[in-house]
Order: sequence, then C-alpha cells, then structure tokens
Amino acid sequence: MTVDKTILLVVQQLTSPLADAFFILMSRLGEVVFYLPFIAIVYWCGSRRSGARLVLAIFFSGMVNTGLKLLFMRPRPIGVEGVRSLYTGSAGGTSFPSGHTQQSAAFWRTLVLLYPRRLWAWLGTLIVLLVGISRIYLGVHWPSDVLAGLVIGCLVASGVEYCEKKISLVWLNRIALLIAVLGSIGSLVAKSAIDILISGFYTGSLLGLLGESGEGQGRRPAPWQVAARLLVGFVGLWLVWACLPWGSSLTLSYFRALATSLWMTAGAPWLFRRLKLEE
Repeated sequence: MTVDKTILLVVQQLTSPLADAFFILMSRLGEVVFYLPFIAIVYWCGSRRSGARLVLAIFFSGMVNTGLKLLFMRPRPIGVEGVRSLYTGSAGGTSFPSGHTQQSAAFWRTLVLLYPRRLWAWLGTLIVLLVGISRIYLGVHWPSDVLAGLVIGCLVASGVEYCEKKISLVWLNRIALLIAVLGSIGSLVAKSAIDILISGFYTGSLLGLLGESGEGQGRRPAPWQVAARLLVGFVGLWLVWACLPWGSSLTLSYFRALATSLWMTAGAPWLFRRLKLEE
C-alpha cells in the first residue's frame, strides 16, 4: 500500500454523516464561485489594483492547474478498492494537482500579500488546510495532489506579484485575456458546460480590467459610500445574471457569465462614478 493511500484511508476513518456534510461544505470553499463576492468587494471598495491581482492570480493558477493535469494525467482515487468517494461531481478531469486546494491557496496567498495582516494569514491558512483535507476525506484526491496544489497555488500568487513589478498589471492582464479568449474558443468547441462558464467569467473579468485604472479610486471611501457601492454592485450583479435570457444553449451560458463578470469589473465602477459614489 502506498503512503498516499495509507494517509487517505486514515483520514477517512473520521467518516460520519456530520463529517460528510462538513467536508462537502469545506470543499465548496475551494471553488471559484466562492471567491467572486470577495473579489468584487476588494475591487469595488479597496483598489482596482488589488482586485485585478486577485483575478489574475486565480486565472493563472487555473491555467497552470489545467496544464499540469494534462501533463501528469494521474487517475483519481475514485473507484480504488477501500476508498469511499463523495461529492464526485466536483472531481472533473485528472487528479494531480488538486485544483480546489490550488485555487484556494492562490487566492489567500494573494490576499495576504496585498493586505499583510495576521487575521487574513490565519483565516487563509485555516481555509486552505480545510479545503485540502476535505478533498482527501471525500476520496477525490490523493494527499500528494493536495500538497502539490497548496505549494503551486502559493507560487503562482508570488509569481503574479513578481510579474506585476517586472511587466506591469496592464500587460499581464492583456496576456491573460488572450489566453482566456483562446480557452473560451476551446471550451465552446469541446462543449464543456463547466469550462464554458469559467471561461466566460475570466474573459469578462479580464476584458473589464482593460478599461479600469490599475491603482484605484482615489482617496479612501466613506462608510456610506462603501455600503452604497456594495448595494448597487451586488444588485446589479444579480440583475445582469437574472435578466439575461435563459436556455439550454452553452453559448448563451457563456455570454451570461461574460456579461456578469464584465459588470463586476467595468459596469459597476462606471455606475459608481455616475452616481458620485467614487471620484
């Protein structure tokens, strides 16, 4: 028996209905959709630069993860004798490295680099560890997948910070947008529903970043301005998503995701300025 399987089986000794529900919830904290509200809050009420860094870190982490999965093609523990697998709908593609853990590590590492406070460091460490353990407990990743995802996510976050200093966020965003457009074409051709939604989100977000300042909104907003931006921003986000036509078309799903994320990075800031909520 390998070390990977031994550790996985030890973790799965904790099995109980309560633990199942808890670790499924923790696993969801590693999904991109969980971080969208946080990115929006930073982008609208913190600074454009910080919000852009978070988007770029998650984007490049996702691209690196996809490339490594295709390179290593490691099978998941799903179906292996003695392994109990749950929440398998979150386990698309191959196993190495863990995408949930990597995305979580990339987000929280970037947040700590931008806002070096003990609270974010401890909270981020706790969430990343719980996401990683959840993937092992649920039997959808080997422990080494999780460890690799944690390390690579942190490296990607630091790499984006380094590239910002060397080539600027503007050029980094342009490179990312080109990759996102090519990825969108591939997703639409392959007709992968999840990949289409993710590609739409990235393309819309990165497209919106092109028209916004890298540094931010000027002086720090007053509390009432923060509250007003959040209200206007999230109501608008919901309206864009809810009011666009629904259907079974994957192309329609792609453009709904694109429009929603474009609102986040371009539409909402434009409306903030029109409403005098920012300078």
